[in-house]
Amino acid sequence: MKESGKVMSGYNINFYDADISMLVGDNSMFIHENFYIFGGQSWGFNTKQQNVTYDVENPVYNSYVFKYDYSEEAYNDNCFYQAKMSRADLDDSSIFVEYDDDDTQSKTVDRYLFSQMNNLFLGYESRYSGAFDLQDTFKTNPRMCALATTNLTTGVNYYRGKQEVSYIVSAESTDGNAIINNMDTDKDWIFQNGTSAQNLGRYDSYDNGGTFYVETSNEDDVGKHRTILRGCSRLNNLVETYLYVEVFNNKYPDFATDVEDSFLVEVDQVFEY
Repeated sequence: MKESGKVMSGYNINFYDADISMLVGDNSMFIHENFYIFGGQSWGFNTKQQNVTYDVENPVYNSYVFKYDYSEEAYNDNCFYQAKMSRADLDDSSIFVEYDDDDTQSKTVDRYLFSQMNNLFLGYESRYSGAFDLQDTFKTNPRMCALATTNLTTGVNYYRGKQEVSYIVSAESTDGNAIINNMDTDKDWIFQNGTSAQNLGRYDSYDNGGTFYVETSNEDDVGKHRTILRGCSRLNNLVETYLYVEVFNNKYPDFATDVEDSFLVEVDQVFEY
């Protein structure tokens, strides 16, 4: 778009032949660095890697936030179905709108901006993210751009400070084991926000074909963590498994009465305790 508001070209992002549309929220699209960022709702998706459709009569909506790289270098590597649209294509389409200077002026210093926006979508990091079961919150499963994903929903329960606890993937999840076998040797065990999960323990690729070991004494680790084992297939496609690790606080037991811990015994007296 030129500063005058004249649209010169565009990109069409779509779900190919799936009968699904993406609702883009009002005021939810903006550009940051080399990315289009926008949010909204859909009831399924169809990408070059995955096709997930829901009942159109009773759709289950997923909220989403997209970060789309529109650069020439990333165009052919994108997993979405897309098409470039010229000025002529936009003129012929029903979505074309001519903007004037008032529409394109900077709003960064307008203190009334947010009060004028309806149905505003904002992306933010939630302190509660990952605090609910995967079946409830991770509706976009499989990942749109992943070759294969699965939930290791049995998870790991661990009491802070105790000995190392193992989670052998092959013994707990057939699907998870198949996906891990499809990964190359470079795997990352991370939290949902992309940071390393190594403070919870370690992942050993060679022990029983793949084993998570959980051990921590850090009180800050108490709580439920949604972790991801991320890797690439031998054909360089993204593959992931998801594992809950719940760390419980470990403390001394509570007794109904005070425990007697000192005794006075006579010579030759036998006292059972």
